[in-house]
Amino acid sequence: MITVEQLLMTAKEQGASDVHITVGVPPKMRVNGELLDLDYPRLMPDDCEKIVLSIMNERQLAMFKENGELDFSFSIPQVGRYRVNVFRQRGSVACAMRIVGTEVPKPEQLGVPQSVIDLYDKKRAWWLNTWQILIDRCPGLGERIKISTWPYGFKGIYGYRNFTITDLEGNYLVRADSCWFFYDLENNCPARVTQDEIRGYGAGEQKLELPPAPRKIVLPKDCQSAEPVTAARHHIDTNQHVNNAQYVEIARELLPEKFTIRELRTEYKKAAVLGDVMYPKIGKTAEGYVVSLQDAAGNVLANIWLAEKREDE
Repeated sequence: MITVEQLLMTAKEQGASDVHITVGVPPKMRVNGELLDLDYPRLMPDDCEKIVLSIMNERQLAMFKENGELDFSFSIPQVGRYRVNVFRQRGSVACAMRIVGTEVPKPEQLGVPQSVIDLYDKKRAWWLNTWQILIDRCPGLGERIKISTWPYGFKGIYGYRNFTITDLEGNYLVRADSCWFFYDLENNCPARVTQDEIRGYGAGEQKLELPPAPRKIVLPKDCQSAEPVTAARHHIDTNQHVNNAQYVEIARELLPEKFTIRELRTEYKKAAVLGDVMYPKIGKTAEGYVVSLQDAAGNVLANIWLAEKREDE
């Protein structure tokens, strides 16, 4: 039987960042973002179980048996340190292992563009102001997709950027427009974008055509309050604020169970931090719902407008 050490050593020699163990296919490794088969036979259920359980101690094994999933880390001398997610998939044991580097790579080694490095050096950042996202269809499990983004304009403190997700034939899965504002981290205030800074993003591309959206999200008059939500650690991003996507996730949890989102718009007003209490207000609209997340004084943190997918779409 192949061992974890053999798999990880082979993957390391080929520059892999991840190794995946799944029943019915050979072990896979991720190299430069692409999943590739390792040169081993297909794994049977017993193979996966023996490989995965061999890297778990008694305490971890008991937790896995109780919960059906477990995150932990382990090290192999001369090979590396790994972060592991073990889970059950269709009744069988599977896992994903990611190497944790011991050296912090330089931005250039990671392919970080010079424009981003310049932002860090100048103590500047782009902060998200508004989103408009249209969901044309959801990708299927295992479907290969293409993600694209490009800036299309700058004005004053604002920058505008489109995003798309397509299938490999170029058909849209998701289309999005976004508005960002430029921020001076040193002086803690918005900053105008200079021509030198704009040049770092290239000439830009044409704006994506999307349905018109009002500049502001208006909360309906007849609103109901929901249970307050306290910002927890899993809501927080590297800026120590509630992550932009988490506001949307909080809003989604307040919708009816069978509500399917066709389009959503968000506007961000004030950043919540760890321990802040968010008070949701929910209003029904012709298209779906508006959720306003507010602080205790009624100041808006984020407004989220959600339109429901119709049966004929």
